[in-house]
Amino acid sequence: MKRVIGILLIITIIIIITLILMILILNSSKTVEEESYKMYEHNDNNTTIDYNFKEVTNRDDYFVISSIVDEYLSNILIEDKSVIYNMIDKQYIDKYKISTENINDYIDSIDAVQIFKAKKMYVRKQDTNKNVYDYFVYGTIREDDRFIRKEEKNFKIIVKIDSDNTTFSIIPQKYIDDNKYNDINNIQLENETIKENTDNLYRPLSIDDKVMVNLLFSDYKDNMLYNSEQAYNNLSEKYREIRFGGIETYNKYIEGIKEEISELFINKFSINKYDDYTEYICIDQYNNYYIFKETAVMQYTLQLDTYTIESEKFIQEYNASDDREKTMMNIDKWIKMLNNRDYIAAYNVLDKTFRENTFGSEEKFEQYMKSNFPLHYGITFDEYSDETGVNVQKIKLKDITGNETNNINVDIIIKLNSNTDFVMSFNIE
Repeated sequence: MKRVIGILLIITIIIIITLILMILILNSSKTVEEESYKMYEHNDNNTTIDYNFKEVTNRDDYFVISSIVDEYLSNILIEDKSVIYNMIDKQYIDKYKISTENINDYIDSIDAVQIFKAKKMYVRKQDTNKNVYDYFVYGTIREDDRFIRKEEKNFKIIVKIDSDNTTFSIIPQKYIDDNKYNDINNIQLENETIKENTDNLYRPLSIDDKVMVNLLFSDYKDNMLYNSEQAYNNLSEKYREIRFGGIETYNKYIEGIKEEISELFINKFSINKYDDYTEYICIDQYNNYYIFKETAVMQYTLQLDTYTIESEKFIQEYNASDDREKTMMNIDKWIKMLNNRDYIAAYNVLDKTFRENTFGSEEKFEQYMKSNFPLHYGITFDEYSDETGVNVQKIKLKDITGNETNNINVDIIIKLNSNTDFVMSFNIE
């Protein structure tokens, strides 16, 4: 009895949190026209429709389907047979002769709150006469535990949507497995409108850019904490090879910032839209960059800085600058390396003689920087001088977290080389 009460309490908390999030999403969105409350508009009868599954590109639809799956899993956990029955598609019920009494025999049981993540989501329209859509979802579920990393399990499900009635139905993975559907386009589903009952209505969402940015960032943070291999694979291939070289170095980087990951948030962002992808340039509260390139909803690659792979825009701006401006740009780049815990890159731009005589190794340099410099830097440029090709720039480093005892004055000595290359050394006053 205590276990049931405990589960019901957890589910109640989840429902309350979900409702709060939905309210925040709806309130942060622009006013939506009445017609947008249908997931798809009616198609003209003369329009050619592709009846194969296509990757979902509409963010609103994607998160409606995800919320339906979350609701379905929650009801399985509390074993509400009548609600689950009302969510299940008629075709599945008829095939296995399901009733509320035997429904547990055809639904995978769940004994703890699950975190569901859609990895891939596909949609197809059934015909021109009815606004019924099939969504095939491939994802993972894992037990929700903040303290122990739980194993992710593969998860498949089909959600059918009737956008005229704003109703849905669920076809569990058993149907997919029993019919051995290796190609999702071979999945055979009945073409019927979905009648309304007390448990199969959905409310459309409107996900604005700010919410989308936070969802992308939350996904990356979650992967850093619970699936570092996935987080590493989400980094663009060229970038991760140059920046980290392999997952071992990346895991070391994650370990170094692990205590901060949960507290990170996006402070500002900008968006660039291209034909093949949308680019989200995000900056957290410590001025670290996260550059997402999203090709479909929640399908993205990213970079964690702007210096590992220099953009054409940066190179053009750099080449058009005078020596003082170049010096400031290079110092800014070095500070970004330190802010980003990229001690290897920060060590490698030091003058060879200086770094070997002063530190001797990357490990000793890292230890020194952690002991003598704040972990999160703001920078102010002071006096500048040019001494026979060597540029000296005085700077003030301010601890972004507000601890003024960590503020320090530093003299940066930079020699500009060809292209955007440079070497530097520094003195702490």
